[in-house]
Amino acid sequence: MTLLPAVASRLREMNFELNRLETVFQKAQLVSMPLVVQLSTGTRCNLRCAFCTDRGPATEGHYRDLTLDEFIPLTTGMDCSSTVQLWGWGEPFLNPHYGAIFAYVTEQYPGIEINVSTNGTLFDEAWQRRFLEYGNFSLNVSINAASRETYRLVAGQDLFGQMESNLRRFRELREEYRGRARSRFTVSFVVVRDNLHEMADFVDLAARFAADHVQFMDLMHINTHCPDLSAADRAAAVKEHFGAALERAAAHHIGIGSFLPYAGNDYLAMERYGSGAPVADNGTCMALQPCYEPWRTMLVGTDGMATLCCRSGVVTGNVRQAGIAGVWNGETYQAYRGAVNSPAPPEVCRVCPVKLGISS
Repeated sequence: MTLLPAVASRLREMNFELNRLETVFQKAQLVSMPLVVQLSTGTRCNLRCAFCTDRGPATEGHYRDLTLDEFIPLTTGMDCSSTVQLWGWGEPFLNPHYGAIFAYVTEQYPGIEINVSTNGTLFDEAWQRRFLEYGNFSLNVSINAASRETYRLVAGQDLFGQMESNLRRFRELREEYRGRARSRFTVSFVVVRDNLHEMADFVDLAARFAADHVQFMDLMHINTHCPDLSAADRAAAVKEHFGAALERAAAHHIGIGSFLPYAGNDYLAMERYGSGAPVADNGTCMALQPCYEPWRTMLVGTDGMATLCCRSGVVTGNVRQAGIAGVWNGETYQAYRGAVNSPAPPEVCRVCPVKLGISS
């Protein structure tokens, strides 16, 4: 049964308030439901980013799109969630069923915030208008370069112009829909050796698109080439370029954030954290920061397997078998809620950017 928009909105408000109280008191078993649910809609992509998983011809069979019939069971228990992230490990708009999935969510969960992360190459005017007509969404466009040459080098495809044309049109349409649509627009940039020199120019590019926020991110080592791409051994250069990016962001009045252990907080270096507490340059132990992800978020893959967060990879259950509610209060979630902010958090948490205070 589809809830009336006013009823759905009130349920989300009540769930948010209850979740906040249960988070404050660090409850292990929750009455509230996750505020954010990520439901992967597919894993295929039209780019070949150097820092991503292998997208060559030999691995094409490993990636797939979700149909609407496959997607619907993943939503069971999502009525109270504030945000649904309709994307996964791939380009969402490449999925021919994405339109049907989008329609289902907007009809069955009226007013829920839809979050999507895309490379922007297929985010054309038709899709832009569809999101703006819906009126409550957040968008991240992963670009990772400020020039066509660097884009081709990093993304493995010559689609910079197509992406740029789409986002220029999106800027115009956001202005057209001003006051009628609530949206947040972020562009992101994974820092590697081949693009770090364009960090400041990337902020200028974001300003031309009228983005609200720029996010710089460190490299996650997910393939055998990543160690050769990482800029972690060029901390001084990253800090210099990030500093210039901060100045450009201030001039453009654009928000900026980073997942850079060797930039904004350059005294933090991930390789210095073993199984012990992080140590500052003066030798003193640094307090780990609180993490609230086990109270807020659930990530669900195309196979229904749920994970704790984007960094840990900890599997918490299968939504196809137990539903969102069953996984949410399962043993794994409860165990991590009891341990993540304890004096001895799990190893996977001790080296996380959120716990280390690196993430902004």
